[in-house]
Amino acid sequence: MGHYPLLFYTGLTGACLLLVIELLPLLHPLRKLITAVGLTAMTLLWLTLPVVERWVFSAWLPVTVLEGQILLDMTPAVWWFGLGLGATFSGTAWIEMVERRESLPLAGTLVVAALPIIWVTLLSGTLLTTLAAWAVFDLLWGVAGLMVGAKGERVTLGLAIQGGASIILWMVSLFLQQEGESMLWWLMWPSASVLILLIVAALMRVGFYPFQIIFPQRILRAPALSLVYLLGPISGLALLYRILLLPGLVEVPAFVPLWGIFSVFWMGLMAWASREQLSVLWAGRALLNVIAVGAMLIGDGRFLLLGATVWVSANALFMLIRGRDVWGIAWSWPGWLAFLFLLGVPPSPLGEVYSVILTSVSWLWRVVFLLGMAVAGAVLLQWLMRPASGRSVLPWSWLQIGFVLGLLFILVGILGSSFWITSDFSQEKSVLQDSVQSYIEYDRYIPYDRHIPYDVQSQVGPLFLWLLGVLGTVALVRWGNVTRKWMQTGLAFLEIFDLQWFYRAIWRGTEHLLGLLRVGAEVFEGSGAVVWSLLVMLLILLVGMNR
Repeated sequence: MGHYPLLFYTGLTGACLLLVIELLPLLHPLRKLITAVGLTAMTLLWLTLPVVERWVFSAWLPVTVLEGQILLDMTPAVWWFGLGLGATFSGTAWIEMVERRESLPLAGTLVVAALPIIWVTLLSGTLLTTLAAWAVFDLLWGVAGLMVGAKGERVTLGLAIQGGASIILWMVSLFLQQEGESMLWWLMWPSASVLILLIVAALMRVGFYPFQIIFPQRILRAPALSLVYLLGPISGLALLYRILLLPGLVEVPAFVPLWGIFSVFWMGLMAWASREQLSVLWAGRALLNVIAVGAMLIGDGRFLLLGATVWVSANALFMLIRGRDVWGIAWSWPGWLAFLFLLGVPPSPLGEVYSVILTSVSWLWRVVFLLGMAVAGAVLLQWLMRPASGRSVLPWSWLQIGFVLGLLFILVGILGSSFWITSDFSQEKSVLQDSVQSYIEYDRYIPYDRHIPYDVQSQVGPLFLWLLGVLGTVALVRWGNVTRKWMQTGLAFLEIFDLQWFYRAIWRGTEHLLGLLRVGAEVFEGSGAVVWSLLVMLLILLVGMNR
């Protein structure tokens, strides 16, 4: 059982304590400290959990509904990703604590409550566990979006898309029940059509085009709370990870990687045409789609979660680093390190992700991918090169210690992923070196992280193409400002293809339809209910008299 109950009770206690503090204005200065301590305590408890374990958290009745089990399934990749998430949240909270600005009301409560929920999503061993974790997380995600400055319409749209993914997952459960399949992920053998539904549900939450939800937020004011919003796609990656572990999965449908590459290209264009913080969000989502596409092509869930660990940590650093400061260069190097790892510079685990994409698709799609990669990288590079908006070096030494401690926590996810995946693969290659078929037979009995060794050292072509993408990034930063200004003037034209107007039309059309239903309800159930009741009684009386 490990320390699962203690871990979740710690999160619940921290969230309740922060709620009580919100009612006592004199204790408001303690909010950031308690948030940082609570997140750090949960991360330390996560370290004590076993790397491989399954545990039934609760059982529901009737058992016929999705087999009625809330079951947690820990794997090495999930353990590491959970550690990286906890370290990133803890480091961000400690950096926020040493800053002078006030925290937003209820921000600490939401952050402390959201981390255990996303952990449960990652640990989901059954379809019911995934659905239950999604339902709770969607509520916290929507509140966090409103608090960081999103419009209510955008948040509602995001909840509708994520709710649509949940409905698809419910449909999958009905199909699996009809086929007599198990609801346990490691025993599930879905048909081809059910597999497509599962992948679509996961990628809707990841944010493939046209299901991306990007909205402006107060990144520099509430970094930890903004991370809760960033975890929306992670809930989709958790499902995609379980899909990649399905025992009957040979490869994903051919259209899925192409869908992802187009999403990378589109989000790169939107990033280049947007301004400041919004462009960084678009570029970050583009690189997250790169991770998802590469992991699906490799067929290994570890690349998915380790790449996501780098992505979350890098996004935290992009929010916290204040820009280029000639008097505080040492304080900005973590952001540059995150940028290099996102581009796949060795020893980043994303190197194989870029390589397999540039190897597995046609030349047309390689060009499309490189354009999206170069534009997204250029946006992030310009964000790092912007002049600092404030003082980078904190005035007192104890504040500097807190800032360094927070940065070290976040760097755990970036640096640790590379060393973990390198050592793990070297051990695996010594055990599984006979053939792909023998590996598949082995994997049927050990349903954990699957990986067919992939040698990139001899792939000169992908390396050359990747270097072209990196050079394109540098060239856009150096000479692409005119193109970016021109695209920013045509942003309204690009937003036509973003389909947000289509979703808005559907939403408003639904509101009008509901308005008609409200009028009907008012007529039949409101003040006119007595008249309709008298008419019904009169009809009954007339029928009786005719008889």
